[in-house]
Amino acid sequence: MEVNTEITRPTKTKNLQPSSTPTSNDKFEYGDLILKYLTHIGAEYIFGVPGGAIEPLYNALARSERAGGIQSVVACHETAAVFMADGYSRESGNIGVCCATTGPGATNLITGVASAAADNIPLLVITAQTTLSTFGRYGLQESSCTGINTVAMFEHCTRYNTFVSHADQLERKLQTAIQYAFGPTPGPVHLSIPLDILRTPCEHINSSQIGEPNGTTNNKKGKFTIPSYYRNQKPDDTEIDAIASAILDKKDVALVIGEACDSSAQFILELAELKGWSVLTTPMAAGLVPSFHPNYCGVFGMSGHRYAQEAISKEKNSIVVLIGANLDEINTAGWYEDGLCSDRLIHIDDNPKHLAQSAFAKLQVYGSTAAVFRALLNKCNVDETGRNNNLPANIQRDFPVYLTKEEQNKCISNSPLDNLLPIKPQYLIRELSRRCPLDTRVTADSGASYMWAIHYWEFTPSKGLNKNLFRAGMGFSSMGWAIGAAIGTAKANPVDPVVCITGDGSLLMSGQDIATAHQKIPILFL
Repeated sequence: MEVNTEITRPTKTKNLQPSSTPTSNDKFEYGDLILKYLTHIGAEYIFGVPGGAIEPLYNALARSERAGGIQSVVACHETAAVFMADGYSRESGNIGVCCATTGPGATNLITGVASAAADNIPLLVITAQTTLSTFGRYGLQESSCTGINTVAMFEHCTRYNTFVSHADQLERKLQTAIQYAFGPTPGPVHLSIPLDILRTPCEHINSSQIGEPNGTTNNKKGKFTIPSYYRNQKPDDTEIDAIASAILDKKDVALVIGEACDSSAQFILELAELKGWSVLTTPMAAGLVPSFHPNYCGVFGMSGHRYAQEAISKEKNSIVVLIGANLDEINTAGWYEDGLCSDRLIHIDDNPKHLAQSAFAKLQVYGSTAAVFRALLNKCNVDETGRNNNLPANIQRDFPVYLTKEEQNKCISNSPLDNLLPIKPQYLIRELSRRCPLDTRVTADSGASYMWAIHYWEFTPSKGLNKNLFRAGMGFSSMGWAIGAAIGTAKANPVDPVVCITGDGSLLMSGQDIATAHQKIPILFL
């Protein structure tokens, strides 16, 4: 089937920087200071549901929007707002921001925050508290330490979790929270801020006191930057030499690309082509490799391919290299011992939490996966200037090599579209993937939705695209995740199409937020 990629796509426009000078009708509060920092690091939206105690932040958002700055996206439910921030972060590479009012507004966020924590997605979660003077008096929706303690509830699903008890704490705690969100184990951070602190007048919010983007301005408060050094850390030469001596002279090596390999997949594929090695992906990394890549053996793990399981076995390969993924049940096919959970494993990751799971491995290397594979290519005498950093062209054939003949037959429709017979899901998923334009983003919900998508969607990332086209919140497997995540994805990138594959249960839980997408956010819901 010929895929039509000739479509008209909108051009993405960046928001203007909000004005730091108030108009005659505006006053600045600590909510404005929060937005100033978010503007500084490139955030564009706050996803949330308004409420009385969080109103000062929405007042600041109104001032921001009038100045062409950060905008609010109002969800129908707080959990969906977190899912939207999650989808935005995955697509943009920046922090996703969500907010909710006190009490049940805050507790409604927790499922989404737990999902982001399980998948290491950097989010800033802002919740409100009643005014400080009402603490301990059982005010309406009080959620302080003397009420229903929401800060304590966020403790186990955040990387940084704090209550702001004084206005002077807010700026420093906000800085600290953003640093933790992008730290060595990225994930959600939470600030709980009382109503009266949010509406406290704030005068020191001009950009010179925060520092221009990338910390180019020095001032009395110092520089403020996102800590990218965690993601860019290169292992020392001894570790690179250890990897090189372990694999470069071998022919029977399987490379398993994980979901954290957006920046390194192109280098991994190039080395695999050079050496003739097998390439597999974890389930959540399915959209990083073209389905028809000559070295690709499919997905290993939950809803993966039998061909991939055979390719990773000790009969086929003496060394298995896992890159940018953990060793959970989903990625290991239930801790299958002839796969990743063996002493044949070499584990390369920039997340120490992932490496903590592979103590049995032949070799563990902490550092940037892109830096590791660039160094390995250099050892193969492929230098930076002569390197082709693009993904190779797809080999044109009817089916990917990893689908068995039985599976291929299931993709052939026996239900003409002009009658009422059921359409087989295998046919539907594959056919839709072939009709969608290149670089279509796919979000898939918990259950059969992501299982069919992992197994049968044919991904075709364009050359040079360092982006995973497939998104699934599989770490916590929250139903309804894909609906919100699709909205966040489309807000971060209005240029490329977004398809959301969801099920009846997920639709019942989060289907109301299709109304949010109806506000001129183009998504195909299946």
